[in-house]
Amino acid sequence: MIRILLLDDHPVLRHGVRSLLDTQSDFEVVADVGSAAEAAAAAPDIDVALVDLDLGDDAPDGFDAIREIRRANTATSVLVFTAYDSDADIVRALDAGAAGYLVKDSRPADLFRAIITAAEISPRIVP
Repeated sequence: MIRILLLDDHPVLRHGVRSLLDTQSDFEVVADVGSAAEAAAAAPDIDVALVDLDLGDDAPDGFDAIREIRRANTATSVLVFTAYDSDADIVRALDAGAAGYLVKDSRPADLFRAIITAAEISPRIVP
């Protein structure tokens, strides 16, 4: 069973992704949260975190959230799941500790594969 955290500032999107992931018997969404702080608090209980890069104007961005999640649990793989697909964002996400990067217009099967792959990757240690 792959334990998953969803981090996105849009509740409707979290609900939709959670419903999609609930169709897979080997996935368990253990938390869906809207802030980096909530994600870091839930990190000890998860295998893969799906993290959006844009968490609202008044919040730390997804890059900070990646670092917070990885500090809270170095065994958690972070998969960026966002609308942004610039090379600079991809590099910044990987530098922050993400194990992978997927855009939100991906097909469900691609999302499922990305989660399984992220769960299998041994994340690098974050100081």
